[in-house]
Parts: sequence; C-alpha cells; structure tokens
Amino acid sequence: MNWELDPGRTLIRLEGTGPDVRWECSFASREAYEADMAARGGSQAFADARKAMHTLLERFERHVFDVED
Repeated sequence: MNWELDPGRTLIRLEGTGPDVRWECSFASREAYEADMAARGGSQAFADARKAMHTLLERFERHVFDVED
C-alpha cells in the first residue's frame, strides 16, 4: 500500500493559554480518515517518526472531531 498522507497544518499559539503548538489534519470523509489511519498503521517509517517525535513532546493528546453541518 503506497499512500501519500496529508501533511495537515501546524498552528502556533500567539497568546492565551493552551498548547504551544497544535497540528490539525482534516479528511473529506470517514472513509478517507480510515484509509489514512490504515496507511499510517502499515508504515514502519511513520512509526519510527512518531516514536522520535514523542521524545520531543512534553504532552501529546489526540482528539478526533466530526463537523456538524
């Protein structure tokens, strides 16, 4: 499986409280989200990068939202 993952976007807090940095990624559908998760789950390179990034983080939280139309 050779998926190109969406890089998402990085937001940096300018003022107020909350995380210093936030990363967001959006998907056109639940199916697109599930395909992305499957691609990540099957990628050793992604797992290695995630492991390295966790050494740089003080705290990591994952939130999944659905947009209400």
